[in-house]
Amino acid sequence: MKIRARLREFDFDFDQAKHFLSFTIEEGNLEEVNGLKNRLLSIEIKDVERAKTISQNRYYWQIVTNIADSINSSKEEVYNQHLLNYGHVVAEFKANKEQDLVSNDLHMIRYKSGRKFNYYYVVKGISLMTTREMSDFIEHAISDARDLGIPTDTPDEIRRLRALWENR
Repeated sequence: MKIRARLREFDFDFDQAKHFLSFTIEEGNLEEVNGLKNRLLSIEIKDVERAKTISQNRYYWQIVTNIADSINSSKEEVYNQHLLNYGHVVAEFKANKEQDLVSNDLHMIRYKSGRKFNYYYVVKGISLMTTREMSDFIEHAISDARDLGIPTDTPDEIRRLRALWENR
């Protein structure tokens, strides 16, 4: 079972010499949770990683479009090259040449062709990236764009610079 909750209270009971945690449940099956009362449980607590932001997504695709235009390529080709070079590989495998490999969120990228088999990396697409992963991914795209002489300022940076120039 998986639930999302906020830690409300952390306390220590001196009489029982035990720590107590209290949570406010945000998402989850409360009936199932209630059925576990007084049972010994194994609990793993970790921060919820936030998904990439819309602005990160827009900015990345703006950079990719500019790179694709600059090198006469498609956005998809540039994106796949970024995934191959900078993506988060989650698996590596070989498949018969005839096998059809399709996924919406994971990308299968062929990195080597053999006589009977193709060799693939399974790479997490940007739809599955956290804000931190997407930030790292964007940094690589910015570096590629700058190597090609493509400006990479965000609209906010451009507005800030224009305001500075107008105040001079």
